Amino acid sequence: MPSSQDPLEQGDDLQSQRRVRLLPLPAWRPLRAISSILLTEIDRRWRAGLRGRAPVSYGWLVVGLGVMGVAQQMVIYSRYDPALSSESAIFPKRVVLPLLLVYLATSLRILRNSTARALVQLRPVVRVDDAQYEAHLRWTLAVPRPDAFLLLALVLSLNIGLYVVQGMTLPLAMAQTLPPEPLAAGFILGTLMMLGWLLLYIVYLCARFSVGLYRLAQKPLLINVLDPYALLPFGRLALQYSLTLVGLILLLVVPLGRPSALDEYLVVILASLGSLLALVIPLWGVHRQMQTAKQEMLAKIHDQFREVQDTLLDGSRFEKAELDDLSERTEKLTRLRKHIWDAPNWPFKTWASTLRAVLAALIPLILVALQEGVKFYVDYLLGPSPGP
Repeated sequence: MPSSQDPLEQGDDLQSQRRVRLLPLPAWRPLRAISSILLTEIDRRWRAGLRGRAPVSYGWLVVGLGVMGVAQQMVIYSRYDPALSSESAIFPKRVVLPLLLVYLATSLRILRNSTARALVQLRPVVRVDDAQYEAHLRWTLAVPRPDAFLLLALVLSLNIGLYVVQGMTLPLAMAQTLPPEPLAAGFILGTLMMLGWLLLYIVYLCARFSVGLYRLAQKPLLINVLDPYALLPFGRLALQYSLTLVGLILLLVVPLGRPSALDEYLVVILASLGSLLALVIPLWGVHRQMQTAKQEMLAKIHDQFREVQDTLLDGSRFEKAELDDLSERTEKLTRLRKHIWDAPNWPFKTWASTLRAVLAALIPLILVALQEGVKFYVDYLLGPSPGP
């Protein structure tokens, strides 16, 4: 039988902490203080994820998904022209689907781990009571199962409707449709369903975690204008959500080449804007509070400068020591004001770090623009000159 004593009230020694057994979520009693013990246990549970419910480790599941993707491509390309299938021109298209499966499954695990760890680190800077923070933790980390099943039902209906009922060509399959053999068709369709579900689920998870981070950033925060170190987990999380989407886009753009139609360009542009919004929107509350704190400090320094000015305009004669004190005070205030001006307004180490984060979120758009620039240079500037 588990002990009825609250885990947070047990001894502080290491051995007693190791013996803590966290009760199921509904059985938690109201907490007087959310400590690192509670948050570390949430982190452990969250990192366990699928591994705790599956008969094999999560790493083997990722490997299995990659093998499934390779096998699906082998089934599809075995029905294609063997001579053409051996050409290196179509090799990148063969590896896109296996890479997507491995990337999405790995990113899912990384996102969950990073979010749980960051919430542990951010607790000291969020100025809310324990009940509010616990409620936020529950909402952010406890993804409702009905949402996952709803996404699965959506993917199932789309795959059956598009590829079974309407007979549309398969993605990344050299314009082929489902084969007539039930076993091969079922395997191909099952792989596409897994890919579609992982894709929708990773987008859903990024959106849910971004909303959770945005809501947390709206709470009162302990802002240190001179050193944003305690707020850096905000920036790291938002950047990771953004880069997850960036990596997904690059897996499609790099192997498949530059876009060739208007709708493909629109997809790249909208996806790049989405990755940028995934970086900026969750951090807006932190940015606003950092700016407010900076303006308050600059206002206080302005008052100090005004006191120096009023002293100088007093009309009385000053001794050399008094003038030296005023001069030294002014120099220190000037250096402090410059340091505050140079401090970042976003939860990153420096302004350069902020700029690098923005550029990283726009990598797909920058890559496509460079590809178009190279194509224009080759076609129009290095192309054959017109005849006489």
